[in-house]
Amino acid sequence: MRATETVQWIAVTTDRDRLGNETANEAAPRDVLALVAARSSSESTDPRSPAVLVGKALYLLDATIEPGPSDQFIVRGETYEVEGEAARWGSFGVEVAIKRAGARP
Repeated sequence: MRATETVQWIAVTTDRDRLGNETANEAAPRDVLALVAARSSSESTDPRSPAVLVGKALYLLDATIEPGPSDQFIVRGETYEVEGEAARWGSFGVEVAIKRAGARP
């Protein structure tokens, strides 16, 4: 884990258009201070083999942020999607599991 760094949070909401189709609306990226750590798979593996890295964990240093399941983060120039539920990290932050997303246009 490195020192604190700035990541960008993109809140994504979904609405329905007049035809009933879901549309995604992305908010403008917001800079957030975070600690970034590698996250390994929780599946059982051979103890003689190293853990398989499957994404990253973000420890956001702003307890007012509430990432949703459709939200995205830009970390070190790469786009990630929220995986699972965000959780409170003490009284001062939020822990978020993220995984690589497809390329942004």
